[in-house]
Amino acid sequence: MKTSLPVPGDLKGDTALDGKQHVFLSVAEAIDAIRTDFHQYPPQRRLFMDLCPLILGPEITVADDPRCQCMWISKPGRTRKTHMRRTTARELGRVLLNALENGPPSAEVLAEICRHPKACEKNRVCGV
Repeated sequence: MKTSLPVPGDLKGDTALDGKQHVFLSVAEAIDAIRTDFHQYPPQRRLFMDLCPLILGPEITVADDPRCQCMWISKPGRTRKTHMRRTTARELGRVLLNALENGPPSAEVLAEICRHPKACEKNRVCGV
């Protein structure tokens, strides 16, 4: 199954396109592009947190803790901080990738991940 992603600019980045262009990726190609993005750049804390509900589901809570420059992630069904474990942005990226690889979401959800505004503003995730 291929998913269609809007392309905001050409490959060289020097010409703005009208937003009607699309890139077609298989689910495996989209996951590979996300993996490449996650490994190519330093951990993208805010992006990872924003993607959690799409990838891990709404029952997982992630909280940023600037006091210790860490994050906290809940276990499924547990949203109270007493039931959360401390994590880093890098570890959260690994959790997201593992979830994508072990239970790939639908093509529609992958397209939503790839066109996420935080990802698109820097033209990174999925090459968008």
